[in-house]
Amino acid sequence: MAGRYCLSSSTVPVNTQVTATLDCGYTTSDTDIEEELKKGEATKRYTIENWSISVQVRCEIIYQGNVIESSSHTFSTNSTVYEIKIKAGNGIDDPDLYTAKEENKTYKAVVNPSGISGSYEWTKEPANTDIINISSGRDTCTVQGLKVGSATVMVKFTPQGGISCFSGSGVEVFRPDIDTGLREDTEEETGAYIPGGKTKEITLKIEGNLPEDVEVTLSCDNPSKLSLREGNTQKSFPYSCQVSSLPKNLTLKGEGPSATQKDITLSFILLSIKREVKIR
Repeated sequence: MAGRYCLSSSTVPVNTQVTATLDCGYTTSDTDIEEELKKGEATKRYTIENWSISVQVRCEIIYQGNVIESSSHTFSTNSTVYEIKIKAGNGIDDPDLYTAKEENKTYKAVVNPSGISGSYEWTKEPANTDIINISSGRDTCTVQGLKVGSATVMVKFTPQGGISCFSGSGVEVFRPDIDTGLREDTEEETGAYIPGGKTKEITLKIEGNLPEDVEVTLSCDNPSKLSLREGNTQKSFPYSCQVSSLPKNLTLKGEGPSATQKDITLSFILLSIKREVKIR
């Protein structure tokens, strides 16, 4: 039995349908049977006995109701089923959902099985979102958080001669903040003033969505100059709490004069992100 068996694509994403085409025919070597076939006295009956990546076909020649000859043949074709996933920049860990405003994070598209040649196309959704900005190079993409909100980074992989596959990863952009009552540029450049023996109220805040069990820490690089209270309770640096307790109102007290301007730095740290405020 001769023929051809092929798929509409040899490289196929998981959970994707393809079209299989089978073209085959059987020729008997018996001249008497061939003559009966030509006269229409005998007919051929094809039966597909098994069909998966390969297909097994059986041909029977029927003459006067009886099978007078039969033959089976298995046709096969090569196919690769693949998947693509967005991973962290190391290509191993799952991508981090949370990105701080103005932070850059690298994502990597991983195709499994490896070694499949093809092209990558990175996009963001919605396409016109101003929450994130992306810059890509083949299988990697750098995502920058621009403003607080939610967006999605997408990658399309198209194998050579195959069917494209998509993968996406959500991005939640957040912003940690130590609110001293001053503008942000003043906090970072000029700094906040606390007279010796006087107090200043601050508020720890998170703009955006973060899991409630994430721990946040307020640290001070010169704790001999500042003391910390929560309500009427004396606290020490570093001070930690969970996102679920934010916003958190705290009180700073100047315990000693600064040796130089802006020689005290408060750092609000979470998920390896640091927000700093200068104190003098």
